[in-house]
Amino acid sequence: MRNNKQQIGNKMNIIKDLLKRIEDRRVETKNPCKSYATEESADKAMIKLTKQIDQTFGPLSYPVQYVVVYNEAWGRWVGAWGLNEAIKRDDFKSFGLMKFLMNVWTY
Repeated sequence: MRNNKQQIGNKMNIIKDLLKRIEDRRVETKNPCKSYATEESADKAMIKLTKQIDQTFGPLSYPVQYVVVYNEAWGRWVGAWGLNEAIKRDDFKSFGLMKFLMNVWTY
C-alpha cells in the first residue's frame, strides 16, 4: 500500500491499485471477493449493487460510479464502486456504511 507522500503529485492507477489490493488480500483468504465468469455478469452485479447503494444511502441524484475489471490471475471479472466519489456528494447518507462495505471492494 502506498503512503500519502508517494501519492502526492502522482496519478493513481485505479485498476492496477485495485487488482494489487485484491491479490494482497488473496494471500490471507482463498476468496477475497466475488468474481464473475463474464464481463456482462460482473456489470449486471454492479448495477444491482448500485441500486442497493441508492436505496440504502440515497436517494442519490445519479448512480455511484463503478468499475468492472478483468483479473488475469484468476481469469475472471471483478467489480468495485467509487466510495470516494459517493461520499463527497451532498445527497449521500453514510449511516450504516461500514456494515454495507463488508466484502465490497472500493476505489
